[in-house]
Amino acid sequence: IRWLYYGSWVPNTAYAKVAFDFAHRMRNGVEYMGRGFRAGWPLLGVTAVCLFAAWRIKRRGPSFPFRGSGVLLGWIAIYVAYILYVGGDNLPGLRFFLPILTAIFLSAGWCISTVAEHLSPQKKRIVQVALLIAVVGTNVLTYRATSRGYRGDMKLAQAWCKVGRWIDRETPEDVVIATPVPGAMGYFGKRTTIDMLGLTDAVVAQQGQVYSGGAHGHARYHTNYIYERDPDLMIHMSSGRSKTPLYTSPDKIFRWTGYAVYDFASDPRCAERYEFATATLDDGTLVEMLKRREQIASTVMDEHEPLPPLVVSASAP
Repeated sequence: IRWLYYGSWVPNTAYAKVAFDFAHRMRNGVEYMGRGFRAGWPLLGVTAVCLFAAWRIKRRGPSFPFRGSGVLLGWIAIYVAYILYVGGDNLPGLRFFLPILTAIFLSAGWCISTVAEHLSPQKKRIVQVALLIAVVGTNVLTYRATSRGYRGDMKLAQAWCKVGRWIDRETPEDVVIATPVPGAMGYFGKRTTIDMLGLTDAVVAQQGQVYSGGAHGHARYHTNYIYERDPDLMIHMSSGRSKTPLYTSPDKIFRWTGYAVYDFASDPRCAERYEFATATLDDGTLVEMLKRREQIASTVMDEHEPLPPLVVSASAP
C-alpha cells in the first residue's frame, strides 16, 4: 500500500533525516542513547542489578524463564542498534525509546519478581523501596530532560499557527510559499507550501545535498530546486516569535537548523529576485520573509529601507 500510494517503501522523513554518513549517524546515536540513559538510569540500574542476581540464582538451580526474558532483551538490543544506525532524533521527548519501554518494564518486573522470591522479607522490602525510588527518580529525570523542550515546541507551534492564519488572510490563493517549517504554516495558511528541509518534499529529501554541520532532520537542502519552484515568499522560522527582525541578512541565520534558508538567502539569485520584508501580526510579532521584488508593494507589509546588494564570500561554508 505504501508503494502504491507514495511510490516508495521508505517514509520520506527517513530520507530527510537519515542523511549523514554512517560514522556521523553513530555519533548522533550514541549521544541520543546517552540522553536516554541519563533520564532512565535509576530504573535501568535496578534492573541491571536484578538481572545479574537472577542469573546467579539460575546458576544455583531454580528455574528462571530466561527464554522469555531473552526475547524481550533481544528486542531491546535490536532496537537500540536501530537507534544507533539512524542517529537518534533531534526532537525532545526521547520518543524513539517508546517502542521498547514495554519490553524494558516487563524485563525489569520479571527480573525483580524472580529475585524477590529468593529473598528474606527484610531484603524484599529493601528491593521494593529501591524499585519505588528508581521509578520516581526516573520520572523526575525524564520530566526534567523533556519538559522544557516540549514547552518550547508548543510555543513554536503557536507562533507558526499565527503566521499560517496571516498567510490565509493576507495572501492570494495562488501564492507559493517556501519555508523550513511548513507544518502549522501550511495547514493554517492553505497555500502551496514547499518544505525546504525535505520532510514533506521528496525531491529535497532524496536528491538534496547534506550540510554536515546541520541538526538531525535539518541538514538537507536543495537550493536549485527551490529556485526552480519560484516561490513568491520565503518565510523564516523566526516568524511569529520576535517583535524585532532577526534575519535581515544571511549571516544572521542559525545554520544548525536553518542551513537550507542560509544557502537560499546567500545565493546571488536571491538579491536579484527577492527583498527582505516583514509584516506585523496582531500581537506585535513579525512575519519575517524574503518577498519577490515585483510583489513588494503591498498594504500588509511593513516599510523597510532597501537592503544593500548582497555580497557572498567565496569561502562561505
